[in-house]
Amino acid sequence: MIAVHEVDAPAGTLLVSTPAGTSSRGAGYWGGSHAVHRLGADGSLTDVPMDAAADELDPTGAEARLHRRLALAAGLSLETTRLRMREGHGYEGGTCTEWAGYWAIIERATRLQVWARAPSYAEMTEAGLPIARSDTPEARAAAARIWGA
Repeated sequence: MIAVHEVDAPAGTLLVSTPAGTSSRGAGYWGGSHAVHRLGADGSLTDVPMDAAADELDPTGAEARLHRRLALAAGLSLETTRLRMREGHGYEGGTCTEWAGYWAIIERATRLQVWARAPSYAEMTEAGLPIARSDTPEARAAAARIWGA
């Protein structure tokens, strides 16, 4: 099932496509099976990463989307999740700490478990933490200002 359509749009336009026979349902900005392309002057299509397209279309939300991507890359949810840990893990409840390249709020900790979540975008900005990986010089400097060396 293949369909080809004429497109009357200027070069540089972002086009969202989906494989023929699929619906728009799914995860992501435009659904799980969608792809984004930029229309070239010669009619060619160049792939554009979904995140880059979303940032171009909605620049004011780019930093919040980056926050979400960094949290997910660190294995954190925006909801508190119980995680099993090795004894002596060293995490303390009621603290914010570096976690796999980003920041985590440790809601509660026991000998073998922690309840952790990613801070919300608002919590990050209120605390003065940059929306960047926690191992960047900018993030380390902000953490030192907030929590000390």
